[in-house]
Amino acid sequence: MRKIPYAKVICDGNELAYVRKVLESGWLTTAGFAHEFEKRFASAVDAPHACAVNSCTAALHLALEALGIGPGDEVLVPTMTFTASAEVIRYLGATPVLLDVEAGTCLLSRDIVASGLDRHPAAKAVIVVHFAGQAARMLGANGILAECRRRGVRVVEDAAHAFPARDQGRMEIGRAHV
Repeated sequence: MRKIPYAKVICDGNELAYVRKVLESGWLTTAGFAHEFEKRFASAVDAPHACAVNSCTAALHLALEALGIGPGDEVLVPTMTFTASAEVIRYLGATPVLLDVEAGTCLLSRDIVASGLDRHPAAKAVIVVHFAGQAARMLGANGILAECRRRGVRVVEDAAHAFPARDQGRMEIGRAHV
């Protein structure tokens, strides 16, 4: 039987030397290289800050928790996503409300979000998943952010499947909007 690897790790540069240096430092995640990565990442994407976490699941959890999402809250989430998008909502005791996505792009649109908010006016937040290298339309008068701001609904952007997609020149990196 032929085995096809899910992912093949290629270390043809200094990668192994860097891994060794990190392991020998005794700090895997919270010092030195992690801080340098956060600083360089923030600079590269023109963000004031960056916080490295082990997964997008952890990032979504932190973002929703920082926005105060908790028991009894409703959060809109697209159907075309990884299970973590709905899982973190449930983990916080809130209820995920699934929204269909646009045919062809598999993205949320302002109209889809507006319709979802009309049906669920108590929703506290929307998770927008930028998908397959594409950015959902966030900016401008017809963007998702304008619709959510008008209604006082918070937005969490998940760009794990689309980094470094752009919407009107703005790089989608994953953000939480109040």
